[in-house]
Amino acid sequence: MLITLFFSFLLGKCCFSQGSPDLKAAREVADYLGTHHHEFHFTVQEGIDAIEEVIYHIETYDVTTVRASTPMFLMSRKIKSLGVKMVLSGEGSDEIFGGYLYFHKAPNKEEFHLETCRKIKALHLYDCLRANKSTSAWGVEARVPFLDKEFINVAMNIDPEWKMVMKEVTYS
Repeated sequence: MLITLFFSFLLGKCCFSQGSPDLKAAREVADYLGTHHHEFHFTVQEGIDAIEEVIYHIETYDVTTVRASTPMFLMSRKIKSLGVKMVLSGEGSDEIFGGYLYFHKAPNKEEFHLETCRKIKALHLYDCLRANKSTSAWGVEARVPFLDKEFINVAMNIDPEWKMVMKEVTYS
C-alpha cells in the first residue's frame, strides 16, 4: 500500500511576527488541505553564516539575488533534513496575480496588466534560477506550477481589474 504524506512549509525571518498575514494564510491553507505544516524561523546571524555557501551555490555576488536566495537556501536545508525530495514552489504567483505591493500603485488595469507581463517575461533571468540553485544545493527539486504554460495562459486572460487590490473608499 502506498501512503502519500503532504507537507507544507513556511519560512520566516527573525522578525516575522505572529500576526503576519502570510503566516495566517499559510496556516489556514495547511489546515484546510490537512498538510503536515512546518514553520521555520531563522535569525539574522543564521542568514549571515550561510552567505558564503549561498554565493557558492547560486554562482553570483549580486546583492539582491543573494538576499533573496538565502531564505530559500536555509529552508531547503531544513526540508532535506525531513527527507523531502520535491517541493512545489510559489514562484511566479506574485508576478501573475499582482501580489507585490508596488502593483497596488497601478493607476489602471491596463498598466497593471503591462507590469504583470513585464515581470513574467523576466522571471527566467533571476527568480527561477535562484529558486532552482537554492533548492538544488540540498538535493531538493522545486517545481513551479504557477509557471505552467497553460496555467499562465488562463491566469493572464483573467480581467486584470479582478486581480487589482481596490483602494479603500472613504466617505466624509
